[in-house]
Amino acid sequence: MALSADELGIILLSLKVALVSVAFSLPVAIGVAYVLARFEFPGKTLLDAVVHLPLVLPPVVVGFALLVLFGRHGPIGAWLESWFGIVFAFRWTGAALAAAIMGFPLMVRAIRLSFSAIDRRLETVARTLGGSRAWVFLSVTLPLALPGLVTGIVLSFARSLGEFGATITFVANIPGETQTLPLAIYTYTQTPSGDPQALRLSVIAVILSFVALVAAEWIARRKTAVVRGARS
Repeated sequence: MALSADELGIILLSLKVALVSVAFSLPVAIGVAYVLARFEFPGKTLLDAVVHLPLVLPPVVVGFALLVLFGRHGPIGAWLESWFGIVFAFRWTGAALAAAIMGFPLMVRAIRLSFSAIDRRLETVARTLGGSRAWVFLSVTLPLALPGLVTGIVLSFARSLGEFGATITFVANIPGETQTLPLAIYTYTQTPSGDPQALRLSVIAVILSFVALVAAEWIARRKTAVVRGARS
Protein backbone atom coordinates (compact mmCIF):
# COMPACT_ATOMS: atom_id res chain seq x y z
CA MET A 1 0.00 0.00 0.00
CA ALA A 2 1.30 3.44 -0.93
CA LEU A 3 2.27 5.89 1.76
CA SER A 4 -0.16 8.66 2.52
CA ALA A 5 0.83 12.33 2.39
CA ASP A 6 0.89 12.44 6.21
CA GLU A 7 3.18 9.41 6.44
CA LEU A 8 5.52 10.81 3.80
CA GLY A 9 5.65 14.10 5.70
CA ILE A 10 6.53 12.24 8.91
CA ILE A 11 9.39 10.42 7.18
CA LEU A 12 10.77 13.59 5.60
CA LEU A 13 10.56 15.46 8.92
CA SER A 14 12.37 12.61 10.70
CA LEU A 15 15.16 12.64 8.10
CA LYS A 16 15.47 16.44 8.37
CA VAL A 17 15.66 16.31 12.16
CA ALA A 18 18.25 13.52 12.11
CA LEU A 19 20.43 15.18 9.44
CA VAL A 20 20.36 18.59 11.14
CA SER A 21 21.15 17.08 14.53
CA VAL A 22 24.17 15.24 13.10
CA ALA A 23 25.42 18.25 11.14
CA PHE A 24 25.40 20.57 14.14
CA SER A 25 26.81 18.08 16.65
CA LEU A 26 29.63 16.75 14.44
CA PRO A 27 32.10 19.68 14.81
CA VAL A 28 31.62 19.72 18.58
CA ALA A 29 31.97 15.93 18.77
CA ILE A 30 35.22 16.03 16.80
CA GLY A 31 36.66 18.66 19.15
CA VAL A 32 35.58 16.87 22.32
CA ALA A 33 36.74 13.48 21.04
CA TYR A 34 40.15 14.88 20.11
CA VAL A 35 40.59 16.47 23.54
CA LEU A 36 39.60 13.27 25.34
CA ALA A 37 41.83 11.12 23.14
CA ARG A 38 44.99 13.23 23.13
CA PHE A 39 45.18 15.30 26.31
CA GLU A 40 45.47 14.68 30.05
CA PHE A 41 44.12 17.45 32.27
CA PRO A 42 42.34 17.93 35.61
CA GLY A 43 38.65 17.28 35.19
CA LYS A 44 39.02 14.94 32.20
CA THR A 45 37.08 12.20 33.98
CA LEU A 46 34.33 14.69 34.80
CA LEU A 47 34.13 15.85 31.16
CA ASP A 48 33.98 12.25 29.99
CA ALA A 49 31.16 11.55 32.44
CA VAL A 50 29.18 14.62 31.35
CA VAL A 51 29.55 13.67 27.68
CA HIS A 52 28.21 10.16 28.31
CA LEU A 53 25.50 11.22 30.78
CA PRO A 54 22.65 11.07 28.19
CA LEU A 55 23.37 7.35 27.75
CA VAL A 56 22.46 6.53 31.34
CA LEU A 57 19.88 9.20 32.15
CA PRO A 58 16.21 8.53 31.37
CA PRO A 59 15.48 10.41 28.12
CA VAL A 60 12.55 12.14 29.82
CA VAL A 61 14.99 13.74 32.26
CA VAL A 62 17.06 15.06 29.36
CA GLY A 63 13.91 16.41 27.70
CA PHE A 64 12.79 18.13 30.90
CA ALA A 65 16.24 19.69 31.34
CA LEU A 66 16.05 21.01 27.77
CA LEU A 67 12.60 22.42 28.45
CA VAL A 68 13.84 24.22 31.57
CA LEU A 69 16.94 25.61 29.84
CA PHE A 70 15.75 26.18 26.26
CA GLY A 71 12.05 26.85 26.82
CA ARG A 72 10.74 30.30 26.03
CA HIS A 73 11.05 31.26 29.69
CA GLY A 74 14.30 29.36 30.26
CA PRO A 75 17.60 31.24 30.72
CA ILE A 76 19.03 30.14 27.37
CA GLY A 77 15.79 29.91 25.41
CA ALA A 78 14.59 33.40 26.39
CA TRP A 79 17.98 34.89 25.50
CA LEU A 80 18.10 33.15 22.10
CA GLU A 81 14.58 34.28 21.24
CA SER A 82 15.06 37.90 22.29
CA TRP A 83 18.43 38.38 20.59
CA PHE A 84 18.34 36.05 17.58
CA GLY A 85 14.69 35.03 17.19
CA ILE A 86 15.64 31.37 17.65
CA VAL A 87 12.97 29.20 19.28
CA PHE A 88 13.49 25.55 20.20
CA ALA A 89 10.52 24.68 22.37
CA PHE A 90 7.68 22.95 20.49
CA ARG A 91 9.51 23.39 17.15
CA TRP A 92 11.24 20.89 14.89
CA THR A 93 14.52 22.62 15.74
CA GLY A 94 13.95 21.54 19.34
CA ALA A 95 13.48 17.96 18.15
CA ALA A 96 16.83 18.24 16.34
CA LEU A 97 18.46 19.60 19.51
CA ALA A 98 17.08 16.74 21.61
CA ALA A 99 18.21 14.18 19.04
CA ALA A 100 21.68 15.74 18.84
CA ILE A 101 22.16 15.55 22.61
CA MET A 102 20.95 11.95 22.84
CA GLY A 103 23.19 10.85 19.94
CA PHE A 104 26.22 12.92 20.99
CA PRO A 105 27.83 10.31 23.30
CA LEU A 106 27.73 7.64 20.58
CA MET A 107 29.36 9.99 18.10
CA VAL A 108 32.08 11.12 20.51
CA ARG A 109 32.93 7.57 21.56
CA ALA A 110 33.37 6.30 17.99
CA ILE A 111 35.49 9.28 16.93
CA ARG A 112 37.57 9.16 20.11
CA LEU A 113 38.46 5.51 19.56
CA SER A 114 39.47 6.32 16.00
CA PHE A 115 41.74 9.18 17.13
CA SER A 116 43.33 6.93 19.76
CA ALA A 117 44.13 4.26 17.18
CA ILE A 118 46.08 6.60 14.88
CA ASP A 119 49.85 6.13 14.75
CA ARG A 120 51.02 9.51 16.00
CA ARG A 121 54.35 9.07 14.23
CA LEU A 122 52.57 9.90 10.99
CA GLU A 123 51.53 13.25 12.44
CA THR A 124 55.07 13.85 13.72
CA VAL A 125 56.49 13.26 10.24
CA ALA A 126 54.00 15.71 8.76
CA ARG A 127 55.00 18.31 11.35
CA THR A 128 58.71 17.86 10.60
CA LEU A 129 57.96 18.52 6.93
CA GLY A 130 56.73 21.98 7.86
CA GLY A 131 53.04 21.40 8.35
CA SER A 132 51.26 23.48 10.96
CA ARG A 133 49.24 21.80 13.70
CA ALA A 134 45.98 22.78 12.00
CA TRP A 135 47.17 21.56 8.58
CA VAL A 136 48.32 18.23 10.01
CA PHE A 137 45.00 17.79 11.78
CA LEU A 138 42.97 18.50 8.64
CA SER A 139 45.14 16.67 6.12
CA VAL A 140 46.47 13.73 8.16
CA THR A 141 44.56 13.14 11.39
CA LEU A 142 40.99 13.57 10.14
CA PRO A 143 41.44 11.40 7.02
CA LEU A 144 42.96 8.62 9.14
CA ALA A 145 40.08 8.91 11.59
CA LEU A 146 37.45 8.75 8.84
CA PRO A 147 36.17 5.24 9.73
CA GLY A 148 35.44 6.43 13.25
CA LEU A 149 33.83 9.62 11.95
CA VAL A 150 31.56 7.65 9.64
CA THR A 151 30.65 5.20 12.40
CA GLY A 152 29.89 8.04 14.80
CA ILE A 153 27.78 9.89 12.25
CA VAL A 154 25.73 6.81 11.42
CA LEU A 155 25.23 5.81 15.06
CA SER A 156 24.11 9.34 15.91
CA PHE A 157 21.85 9.44 12.84
CA ALA A 158 20.22 6.12 13.74
CA ARG A 159 19.82 7.23 17.35
CA SER A 160 18.20 10.46 16.17
CA LEU A 161 15.71 8.53 14.04
CA GLY A 162 14.71 6.50 17.09
CA GLU A 163 14.64 9.30 19.67
CA PHE A 164 11.37 9.43 21.59
CA GLY A 165 11.50 10.33 25.29
CA ALA A 166 13.51 13.56 25.22
CA THR A 167 11.70 14.75 22.10
CA ILE A 168 8.14 14.28 23.33
CA THR A 169 9.02 15.90 26.68
CA PHE A 170 10.74 18.91 25.15
CA VAL A 171 8.73 19.65 22.00
CA ALA A 172 5.58 17.53 22.44
CA ASN A 173 3.94 15.49 19.68
CA ILE A 174 2.75 18.08 17.16
CA PRO A 175 1.75 16.71 13.72
CA GLY A 176 3.68 18.39 10.93
CA GLU A 177 6.06 20.16 13.33
CA THR A 178 7.63 17.75 15.84
CA GLN A 179 5.97 14.39 15.11
CA THR A 180 8.88 12.22 14.01
CA LEU A 181 8.74 8.50 13.24
CA PRO A 182 8.77 7.17 16.83
CA LEU A 183 6.19 9.70 17.97
CA ALA A 184 3.97 8.93 14.98
CA ILE A 185 4.23 5.18 15.57
CA TYR A 186 3.26 5.70 19.20
CA THR A 187 0.29 7.86 18.14
CA TYR A 188 -0.94 5.27 15.65
CA THR A 189 -0.69 2.47 18.22
CA GLN A 190 -2.99 4.50 20.49
CA THR A 191 -5.48 5.14 17.67
CA PRO A 192 -8.28 2.71 16.72
CA SER A 193 -7.44 1.02 13.40
CA GLY A 194 -3.99 2.66 13.44
CA ASP A 195 -2.01 -0.59 13.42
CA PRO A 196 -1.46 -0.66 9.62
CA GLN A 197 0.08 2.84 9.65
CA ALA A 198 2.19 1.96 12.70
CA LEU A 199 3.40 -1.19 10.96
CA ARG A 200 4.34 0.65 7.76
CA LEU A 201 6.25 3.34 9.63
CA SER A 202 8.00 0.73 11.78
CA VAL A 203 9.15 -1.15 8.69
CA ILE A 204 10.43 2.08 7.14
CA ALA A 205 12.31 2.95 10.35
CA VAL A 206 13.97 -0.46 10.33
CA ILE A 207 14.93 -0.11 6.66
CA LEU A 208 16.40 3.37 7.13
CA SER A 209 18.48 2.27 10.11
CA PHE A 210 19.63 -0.91 8.37
CA VAL A 211 20.67 0.93 5.21
CA ALA A 212 22.58 3.50 7.26
CA LEU A 213 24.47 0.82 9.20
CA VAL A 214 25.33 -1.16 6.06
CA ALA A 215 26.55 1.99 4.30
CA ALA A 216 28.69 2.93 7.30
CA GLU A 217 30.26 -0.53 7.45
CA TRP A 218 31.02 -0.46 3.72
CA ILE A 219 32.60 3.01 3.88
CA ALA A 220 34.65 2.08 6.95
CA ARG A 221 35.94 -1.11 5.31
CA ARG A 222 36.86 0.79 2.13
CA LYS A 223 38.71 3.47 4.07
CA THR A 224 40.55 0.90 6.20
CA ALA A 225 41.63 -0.94 3.07
CA VAL A 226 42.90 2.30 1.50
CA VAL A 227 44.89 3.21 4.63
CA ARG A 228 46.45 -0.24 4.85
CA GLY A 229 47.35 -0.11 1.18
CA ALA A 230 49.00 3.27 1.60
CA ARG A 231 51.04 2.05 4.58
CA SER A 232 52.26 -1.01 2.70
